[in-house]
Amino acid sequence: MPTVFQGKLSENLKFGHILEISGQAEENGYWFSISLAADRFTESDDEVFIGLRMSIYLQEDLIVFKQRHHGEWKNLASENFLNRLFYQRFHINMIFDEKKIYISVNNRKLLHLPHAAMPKDLNTLQITGELKTLRQIDHRKYFPIIWPPISYVESRLEFSHDIPSSFQPGHVMAVTLKLSGNRNGRFHLHFCNIHNSKRQEIHISVRFDTRKIVRTSKLPVQYVNGEEDLEQLEYGIEEIHGDFPFDRFPAITKFAFGFTPTSLLLAKDGRFLFDYHFRTLNVLPQLSGLKVLSLYGMKVHVKDIEHFKMSDTQCGGFEVYSR
Repeated sequence: MPTVFQGKLSENLKFGHILEISGQAEENGYWFSISLAADRFTESDDEVFIGLRMSIYLQEDLIVFKQRHHGEWKNLASENFLNRLFYQRFHINMIFDEKKIYISVNNRKLLHLPHAAMPKDLNTLQITGELKTLRQIDHRKYFPIIWPPISYVESRLEFSHDIPSSFQPGHVMAVTLKLSGNRNGRFHLHFCNIHNSKRQEIHISVRFDTRKIVRTSKLPVQYVNGEEDLEQLEYGIEEIHGDFPFDRFPAITKFAFGFTPTSLLLAKDGRFLFDYHFRTLNVLPQLSGLKVLSLYGMKVHVKDIEHFKMSDTQCGGFEVYSR
């Protein structure tokens, strides 16, 4: 069964963290699994430690929790659950405290699982099985502070990916997307303000119908006297220079986002695309995680996300992470 998603988290899972996963199982599907591991892996790779695998057997109303160490599987727990709920949009929450992982589905308690492995060992998430959609992999923090301060996911979003701390200069996020559906559709990539989810500090619109990549921001209206209306937002001047680097459709493509003190850099499949200067002063620490929205019949499946920290705050050579 192909992997639906595999990614490296921006931080190792630890006390004070929350992992929220949302999606929908295939109609009449039989199973899917969620694995938390110490590194990227394949099923034939016995060396990688899998601290927790949650296997959902959709037609048996059974959820099994296991761990793999040196190629040997160990049963941790099993629970009976009304698994037909997974055929609709579901939300799985994993809350990490000092001694246990609290797991719930659609805000209904599933179980409290003692740490079979220290959460600090786990930094890789893999999801495999029969899923129709995967709409949310949000990694958040509730202790010692809440981050991001506002946790809100719009139902219209194709994908949401919050991270448990602010972006810092030199942060690179690599994202692999599968594009399908209407070849003349569009998709948007947003980074909003952590204090106002409607305020889009970075708005990237990839438009196959006009073959342009539009960059702008949706910010408070500014009047001629210099005052701002924080309740009324508008899109600013659009930046559209550069070519349109999509030759095939459907397609799998890989982006790298490089975060500098004053701008966002974007590369695709090893090639630099543009540098978008922030329109709000010192906004980098206030950016939320990535939000993806598809329009006009286009479908976007996020297959992979990895986070890297570069010593160069200007992200020199970051393009390599988009290969």
